[in-house]
Amino acid sequence: MLATLIAFWSKRPIYVALNVFFIFFGILLAYYLYSQLLFGFFPTYYFLRWGAIALASPIAAYIVWFSKGEGWSAAFCAALPIGLLLTQGLPIFHRRWV
Repeated sequence: MLATLIAFWSKRPIYVALNVFFIFFGILLAYYLYSQLLFGFFPTYYFLRWGAIALASPIAAYIVWFSKGEGWSAAFCAALPIGLLLTQGLPIFHRRWV
C-alpha cells in the first residue's frame, strides 16, 4: 500500500523506484537495528531475505507507476499486481476445512 501511494504521487518513474527502495530499506534497517539493540536478536537469514525483497521493490514500483496512464499498456501494468494478489489469495477460498 505504501509503495502504491508513493507511485501514485511521484512525478517520474525513476523517482518512484528510488523512493520505494529507500523507504523499504530504511524500514528494514530500522526494524532489525531496533531488534538488535533492544533485544540482542538479529536473524541474518530473515534480514537477507527481506533485503532481497527490498532490492526487487523498485522494479515493481516502476511498473506500477505506468498504471496511471491510459491504454492497454497501463491496464496491463495495473493488472500485474492485481493478478499476483489474486493468485496468492484465491486458494484460501477454495480450501477444504477438515
